[in-house]
Amino acid sequence: MNPNKLILHTVSGGRRVRTPPLPPGKRFPLLSPSELERYKNLYTFTKMRVEGHLSGRHKSPFQGSSSDFADYHEYSPGQDVSRIDWRVYGRSRRLYVRRFEEETDMAIYLLVDVSASMNYGGSGRMPKFIHAARLAAAIAYLAVRQRDKVALGLVGKELRNYCKAGGSRLHLQNLLQMLESVYPAQSTSLATALHNCAEVFRRRGRLVLISDFHDDLDAVLDALGHFRHRGFEIQLYQILDPDELKLPRSAAVEFIDMENHERVRADIDEIRKLYMQRIQDVIRRLGDESVRRHFFHHLVNPNSPLHSGLEAYLNAGKRPPSILA
Repeated sequence: MNPNKLILHTVSGGRRVRTPPLPPGKRFPLLSPSELERYKNLYTFTKMRVEGHLSGRHKSPFQGSSSDFADYHEYSPGQDVSRIDWRVYGRSRRLYVRRFEEETDMAIYLLVDVSASMNYGGSGRMPKFIHAARLAAAIAYLAVRQRDKVALGLVGKELRNYCKAGGSRLHLQNLLQMLESVYPAQSTSLATALHNCAEVFRRRGRLVLISDFHDDLDAVLDALGHFRHRGFEIQLYQILDPDELKLPRSAAVEFIDMENHERVRADIDEIRKLYMQRIQDVIRRLGDESVRRHFFHHLVNPNSPLHSGLEAYLNAGKRPPSILA
């Protein structure tokens, strides 16, 4: 059984029970200002060096004029004479300029999967995409609060929409509106979308990908490897509905691929063992490869409170690179 086949219709006793998808074009409540304010005192830091030009909280590879001394270099005509170290001159009779490491803002690239499979939600539950969007919104809020710049990309079979990095309150509002208005409907090709992103993301920083990862993992991991090679910090948040983790009890089920609409009917008890093995293999492989490639991986349960995903984000640099919880 292919774990990419998502349960949508359950047939039992001649009655079909269907979880309605998110209607196209319908806006849904994301996070109210009061909800966002609950996280105003939560900040995240990183030990990585990032590129930037504004005063912020992270180390930069550029040499600036903060209080953190880097090294000396010999004075060249035209440089600012106020930065000459006269004590060194007194000892050596040579002119040297002190260089410092400046603190800078970080670029955070949020990528949210908008493929059709993200529109699935089990009975009585919201679609996975809404949980992904709420997590992305909260991370964006934290980034703006700590004076970082955050960008948002919606990905499916390609980079569908992109809002470049910004750090203002107005920019945050634009990101929230972008998340609220989208409808997950594309097929999946995260690798292609990531290659699109590589052409757009010029400045290295933190890449946060929120998806169910129902895709070719080899291609996705290879595409992410290009970002890692460029010095990006990579965090993967895998959102799976409880139905996908453990098949619900039912006499017969109709599986519908939400992207190509292929239908398969099967007896749950006959396929449960094989299905559970396959889905756990996918999760475990993504986790193991994340450890090997120095990514951070966290399995998100849509039933869990939002703050559990935020805690994983805030502690990404302190915990093991792959967390299954």
